[in-house]
Amino acid sequence: MPIQKTRTGISGFDDILFGGFPEGWTVLLSGSSGTGKTIFAIQYLYNGITKFNENSVFVACEESSAKIKRAVEDFGWDLNALEDEGKLIFIDAANKWITDLGDSSTEFGLGTLLREIENAVKKIGAKRVVIDPASTLLLQFERSVAVRRALHKIASCLENSGCTTVITVERPEALGMTTWKNVEDFVLDGVVILSSKEKDGKRMKNVEVMKMRGEYFLSGKHPMKITKNGIAAFPMPHHEPYGVISKERVISGIAGLDEMMHGGALSTDCTLIAGSTGTGKTLFCAEFIHEGVKRGENCLFISFEESPAVLERNIAGIGFDIKKAETEGKVTLLHESAIDFVPEEFLLKIKKLIDEKKFKRIIIDSVTAYYPAFHDATHYRDHLVVLLGLFKSNDITSIITSEMPELFGSFKVTNSGTSFIVDNIIILRYAEIASEMRKAISVLKMRGSDHEKGIREFAITSNGIKIEKKFEAMEGVLSGSARKIGKTTVEKLKTEFSRTLGPMGLEDFEDLKESPKKDIIKYIDTLIKDKILNKEDGEKFKERINIILN
Repeated sequence: MPIQKTRTGISGFDDILFGGFPEGWTVLLSGSSGTGKTIFAIQYLYNGITKFNENSVFVACEESSAKIKRAVEDFGWDLNALEDEGKLIFIDAANKWITDLGDSSTEFGLGTLLREIENAVKKIGAKRVVIDPASTLLLQFERSVAVRRALHKIASCLENSGCTTVITVERPEALGMTTWKNVEDFVLDGVVILSSKEKDGKRMKNVEVMKMRGEYFLSGKHPMKITKNGIAAFPMPHHEPYGVISKERVISGIAGLDEMMHGGALSTDCTLIAGSTGTGKTLFCAEFIHEGVKRGENCLFISFEESPAVLERNIAGIGFDIKKAETEGKVTLLHESAIDFVPEEFLLKIKKLIDEKKFKRIIIDSVTAYYPAFHDATHYRDHLVVLLGLFKSNDITSIITSEMPELFGSFKVTNSGTSFIVDNIIILRYAEIASEMRKAISVLKMRGSDHEKGIREFAITSNGIKIEKKFEAMEGVLSGSARKIGKTTVEKLKTEFSRTLGPMGLEDFEDLKESPKKDIIKYIDTLIKDKILNKEDGEKFKERINIILN
């Protein structure tokens, strides 16, 4: 029979434990000053009473009960009311000087305090007990062996009372222990660590389950926040299996781009649009969302760089009233700040929105903005894998954007080595041509599909994005400094195709003029095989092509 769980009711924390603390166990909650131990402990009791109808006892070993009650009032927890209703009992042990483990006849005996706790538990039928902080109580014993015996005595007493207990301590050294192994091996069923670390001038809190005897839990440090509602933990969501793989195409609404992608992105694909500032990444995303709205699809637009008001103004410039679409419930606009960004919290928020709104198209603009929130590149890649897996498993086709810092010259698609995670990559670049700045687009990669290999010019107009023809006989377009190449060569090829094949040759030339020599030779071999050219004329044609292209 599976062990029953005592839910803490602390947002996200029960998910780490797959349900809560095992019923009747004693758990050590450790953390340095300011990590939130007392808040966690009070929240555990308060939720037990208000959400799960389990009365509770709080043993205050350092601060008075009055001070603790005042400290948590801002969370909306009226502990006085719970006391008046007979659902909560505070025991003030801050002024008790415990000197004897076994004595229960005087105020100096631990047995006396335990008897007081037992009586309180029986009086209100309590199921939860907190001792905060036990380190203050136990430090009164000089030898570590006495500390261990005291812990054992406390745990046994409360276990016999049928209570699930949380004992808080500052750190292992406070109990005369050098490592947590000393504690785990002796008496305690579980160990939970609260920690705090400064990064880039911000202090980040984490919660980690070090041990939960015989139970499975999510290992590792999980981000944690103290919010207006108390503590919230943010475990990384599971990587969800993908749904049915479809060959259906999802069009972007930009005719030329869909043509370059041979009909659009495949359903559930994630497309990365990478480009320098001002190249139009956000507007490409807006066109994609606009097309979804026209098709009656729910869409989510997540912006890290622009506020909703600025986003609405800019997108209106291409003829899309995204504010109206939001009012009609067709688009959800979500503005996220990268300043206090917690990746795991973001994932859980998006998962909840997807469950509620059943989106078919999602934009994230841009992933570059929140990259600094991650510990390292591995953390960032893991985040994207889980995020895109979440999209795919819910049949969502998505676009994410990435800022390329280089305006001209050589470039990286991303600075974090994550381009392999996405299905498709589109590059937007500036190109200087004849002393004029123009914009270029190229489909760099499409997983599972062929695509156009050429580079096209595009323009942003009041009627949307217009994709023009390929750049003719030019090289270096994506490097930013385009230059004409082989105009004479192109003309020679065109003349040769026309002379040898007539009007048909001019049509085929348009398809082959940017192809490598081997493809043109292969084309001529096909003409010979199909008897469009005899072998002698075909060989002469190949010879002339070789001369032109060598």
